[in-house]
Parts: sequence; structure tokens; C-alpha cells
Amino acid sequence: MALARSYRKNIVCLESFWNHNLENRLSVLPILELVAKHNNIKFIHLTCNTPEEFIHNLRILPRKNGYSILYLAFHGKPGRIVLGDVSIRLEAIAEIIGKRLANWIIHFGCCSMLSVEERRIRDFISTTQALMVSGYRKNINWLSGTVIDLLLLDEIQFYRDMRRFWSRFNDNPYPLRSLGLEVFHK
Repeated sequence: MALARSYRKNIVCLESFWNHNLENRLSVLPILELVAKHNNIKFIHLTCNTPEEFIHNLRILPRKNGYSILYLAFHGKPGRIVLGDVSIRLEAIAEIIGKRLANWIIHFGCCSMLSVEERRIRDFISTTQALMVSGYRKNINWLSGTVIDLLLLDEIQFYRDMRRFWSRFNDNPYPLRSLGLEVFHK
């Protein structure tokens, strides 16, 4: 059974620029603030716009104080996150993380990231010992995906059993399947 350590799970989010409009920049930061206030949890929001920043930020993630959700908010391609002109493969992310985030929930808020063979996702879980991996199998509208991410990050706070969470969350009237949201458990 996929059990989280506690009901309340603090969030670490790594996010890149969504476009080049620096004056009116899109960000998932407001949803993190909302989820944190609504659930009385903490969050860390770090920007990553180069592979070096991404790797550095993954290596400095806190392993204490109740942090147990990693939210990766990037453009995506099947099996890759995209940082400008560079992409990083799912397997490389697993290598960087190693087992340091064992029993964490990892959510890929990235278009098409999980549009790969299930074996690759299972290998990622095996390498990282992630409790649960979620993300999208399709290209989605940024706002629609962000709304689903908000609902997921909020609802997950009320469950220790991640299989039960997904069963209940997936039964709700949200358009999860049409957006390609998928979940895989340890």
C-alpha cells in the first residue's frame, strides 16, 4: 500500500519560464501560495532556466521538515522536461535524484512528460523509490493543467494512502482523463 508519512505534505516546486514575456510572467507560484494557506503547509519555489540550475536545485532539496512533494513545472515532451533549447530525460532526472527523495510524491506538471512506455516510469520509480509519480500524457493548455495541479496538490493533503487518493480523486468530476493526467504508485 502506498502510504505517505503524514497527511500534510510540504511542497518543493521547481519551475522554468513559460514564455519570454518577463513583464507579465506566467507562474505556478500563486497556486502554491493558495494550497499552502488553505492547508497550513509550507512550500519552496525555485526557478530553473538552465540544466545547471535544475541539477543544482534538485541536489539541495530539503529532506526534513515534512517536505514530501516535488512539483516540477516545466514545458515537456514525451519523457523529457524542456529548459529553453535543452531537454532532460526522465532517466537523467532519476539519476540526479537517486534515492534521496524516497517516499516522496513527484508530480510532473509538464505536457506529455509521461507519454512514454510504462516501463520507463516504473524504472524511474524503482531508481528514486518515489511513493507516487503523476503527470500528463498529453499536451494541455497551461491554465487547465495548472488548475488540475492546484486540485491535485490540495486534495493530496488529505490522504496518507496514495492509492486511495487516486481512486477518489480520479472519481471526481474533474476532466482528468481528457487532460491525460496519470498516476503511478511504488
